[in-house]
Amino acid sequence: MRLSIGIDIIEPGRFEPLLQLSDIRLQRIWSSEELRYCRTKNTLRAAAESLAVRFAAREATLKACAPYQRVAISFFAFSRLISITMQQGGPVLELDYQGLQRYYTFPEGITFVLSVSHNTIAAVAVVIASVG
Repeated sequence: MRLSIGIDIIEPGRFEPLLQLSDIRLQRIWSSEELRYCRTKNTLRAAAESLAVRFAAREATLKACAPYQRVAISFFAFSRLISITMQQGGPVLELDYQGLQRYYTFPEGITFVLSVSHNTIAAVAVVIASVG
């Protein structure tokens, strides 16, 4: 079995000012579904935590994909090819494999697993890519 791991941690407070921006600007990084989910939170702080943990998940995924990269990809382009959804109470990483094939050569059967945690101090994400 071959593993590749990515991890990222960030301060959620940095994302509070971003929530004042229009969704059109924020969609350079997050999907409309992700923004809608984050904006349902009861407080600005909670919304910022949700936004931050999704940003950390993108960074962690980018790192986990590094061994398979063929050509350079910008963070903004990469961000549009992944999203994090909530399914059965937990986060699920969804990748546009067709779009990513332009930049990466993934082995057949590769799977990605995402784990996240956040509070007012930190948002952290870990992504494990495994083959075999």
